[in-house]
Amino acid sequence: MVLIQVTNNPGDEYYVEAKSTESVDEVATRVARIHNLRNRVKRLAGGMRELALYGPMRPEEQRGLSVEQVRHLVEQKGEGDINTTDADPHGMRVGIPVEEKLAETLRSAAADVERLVASTNSIGTRTAINEEKVQAAIEICRGAVMMAYPMGLPEYDTVHMALNDTEIIEGTHLARDYFDPKTCVLWFAGKKMTRDQPLSKFSGSTEKVSIKVKITSERVTTAPAREPAIDAETQKKLMAQWYKRQEELKRLEEADEDSYLNSEWANPHAYKAAAQGIGQIRFR
Repeated sequence: MVLIQVTNNPGDEYYVEAKSTESVDEVATRVARIHNLRNRVKRLAGGMRELALYGPMRPEEQRGLSVEQVRHLVEQKGEGDINTTDADPHGMRVGIPVEEKLAETLRSAAADVERLVASTNSIGTRTAINEEKVQAAIEICRGAVMMAYPMGLPEYDTVHMALNDTEIIEGTHLARDYFDPKTCVLWFAGKKMTRDQPLSKFSGSTEKVSIKVKITSERVTTAPAREPAIDAETQKKLMAQWYKRQEELKRLEEADEDSYLNSEWANPHAYKAAAQGIGQIRFR
């Protein structure tokens, strides 16, 4: 199998397996579906942590308002009392979480699904993911939410929408990292991978090979920027070494220019003294 590393997000790459005999169209469709599902799982994990902290979402018209403002709004509409607090600092959720045991179930499930869709396993080995694996992660989230909220979440809750694939993508910030499986484009080594070509045209005929690709929408006509030659951690180490060297050079420049005269190698009689066997004599 050809191991395809998708490198759109540095530090969050993932791997997809494919056969060299498959078409780029098949591979691109699979990569896009996994990419979108994987991002959906990450949104679910984040939403479940917020759910564990602050409970379900407020209705859209109440988000960002204080309890007093929400109460005034509810009174104007004649909808009776409200059930919300100021616990959520962003005013997005009601501020009334479930009991701690169920909240821990939500947090634990969030951590589990993030590990499931990670690019490396617990011992640092690269692992490929597929749609079935990501769908299983979504079902883990569904089970945890049903345990915490057996009556269900409001339809406008972001966790509910992510679980049921009813999120509004187009025209929102989510659209920036969503790719249509039918029209997306894969790029390899700065070249566009034409969908009607076999994968082997770009990866070679051997199955035991790994390639790096980026995925973009069909509207992108130029190759995406390549990833840096060195990773961020290595760059930090190099910068630290450079800074240390600069400090050393600065100290040398500030030193007395004739201080070298006190050095052994600057003694004009050093050779004669060494020949006479008295080169190491020191006077106190």
